[in-house]
Amino acid sequence: MINQYKVLALIYPLKLDYEHPISFDVEVIVLGMDQWRRVNTRVPTSALFLCGSPIFLRGSIHWLGYRSVISVVILAFDVHEEVFLEMEVPSAIVQASGYSLHVHGESLCLLDNRCSRDSGAVPFWVMKQYGEKQSWCKQFIIEIHDHSFRVLGFWKEDKILIENIDGEMVSYDRKVRSTKVVLASEEGTYRVSKYDLAIPYMECLVLLKGSDGLESRVDGSSSNI
Repeated sequence: MINQYKVLALIYPLKLDYEHPISFDVEVIVLGMDQWRRVNTRVPTSALFLCGSPIFLRGSIHWLGYRSVISVVILAFDVHEEVFLEMEVPSAIVQASGYSLHVHGESLCLLDNRCSRDSGAVPFWVMKQYGEKQSWCKQFIIEIHDHSFRVLGFWKEDKILIENIDGEMVSYDRKVRSTKVVLASEEGTYRVSKYDLAIPYMECLVLLKGSDGLESRVDGSSSNI
């Protein structure tokens, strides 16, 4: 359906018993409706351990998560079919800490910010074929001459948004290997991690009606919305 907007809620008990299977409730509300609808679908356990902010691609919401202590996966929720699926990350990735999920062109991408302080090179992985583990390809963001920086995300073709240690937002052009400050920090201040991440969006004039159903829950459960 055109112009149908959904909000997803993952609900689980505040007190977890790890010796028994964890019970999730999945609910969806369509903006314009006045109540949540329960979705009868299997929820992978990785939904309990989600890392970072979700990204939207190919009709699905994607998160980084843990299947187990040493098993990182990408959890996806198909908004139309209302089902979950898991995708494998590159075998070299054994922890989600330091990684962030992005969209690079029309592909999923994993950025590793842990190396920027030492080498000035940030490795990132691109999934060339959606859903295929064998299609992950490792690439590098190189020659960023700054003593400390953090990649926020991709911006336009071959351009990347970076935050430096002074809190400035910098655009890095991979083609010509040059940087340009697009948002300066306040003069005389020292800021680190002023920004969380960059999220791609498309401007839209569609009025989102019917948001009254998005009330908070206080019923002994926790939720990710």
